Amino acid sequence: MSSIRDCRSLNDVAGLADIPTSVIDIDIMIGEFDALGRGLGPEAIRLVVEVALSDPTVPFMMACARLDNPVSQLAFAKAGFRKDREFDDVPNGLHMLMVRHRQEGQVA
Repeated sequence: MSSIRDCRSLNDVAGLADIPTSVIDIDIMIGEFDALGRGLGPEAIRLVVEVALSDPTVPFMMACARLDNPVSQLAFAKAGFRKDREFDDVPNGLHMLMVRHRQEGQVA
């Protein structure tokens, strides 16, 4: 339970207090240079989204990409995320909050 409180505290500091605790935050990192640019990121994100949004208690998913990382933002956009707002993730710098809601007609 302390990690939920820690996350809530971090969200509050970053100006994201309106994000419900039932939202799932997804992060991705592709560490192998040879794997970059092959569409693995968006595909992995899509698979996680499919599983996560099958849970009716999850209202939407979110991802935070650094403003100076357009490749990360593009990977999330290709997986159906949209830009929501910029925020300051102290001490990590400016980020873009991206969100992915269930599509109309998608079974929860």
